[in-house]
Amino acid sequence: AYIDKLAASSLELNRFYSCPVCSPARASILTGRSPMRYGAIVGRFDRAQPGPGYVFTEQEYTDFDLRLEFWISPKGNSGVYIRQPLREFGTTGDARPAHSAGDGVEVQIDYNDPKNMTGAIYDLHQPSSVRGGEEKWVKCRISCAGPKVEVWIDGEQVNSFDGLKSPRGAIGFQMHGQKPHDHIVKFR
Repeated sequence: AYIDKLAASSLELNRFYSCPVCSPARASILTGRSPMRYGAIVGRFDRAQPGPGYVFTEQEYTDFDLRLEFWISPKGNSGVYIRQPLREFGTTGDARPAHSAGDGVEVQIDYNDPKNMTGAIYDLHQPSSVRGGEEKWVKCRISCAGPKVEVWIDGEQVNSFDGLKSPRGAIGFQMHGQKPHDHIVKFR
């Protein structure tokens, strides 16, 4: 009974854009490039395949309260997509999540971009302060209610944006890779 309640109120991540079947998963274990390690989703930039990768929930949500932790390496760039309608995604232009009309938004994870620091609603609303840091686990809470999204980093509210256009959508994690740096991002 308790486990059923927990499952009913939990977030299920089952729409993967990498390693959705066992063969790539086995290869990732052999190469050490596994997207899931010790209960964390791990994204690693690969110079042979530049561009972002994404993992999204299969279900779309309206209002929710998401609590997670992230760890990002120096000069890393990542984010959490919210209310992103499910569609085919690409790595450039409007094919990227949060870049087309009717898309959701990205809550930025980046300690190096002065225009979009950690906690920003990417290109729409800056955080009131920058909390957390690189190379450590940082607590994050994202709450969506109606057109409003609120963001807390390490227990402090850093953003309140009342302008969400998408009434429902999936929740996703970005594993952003771009030259010239290598980086790793982990979510749990």
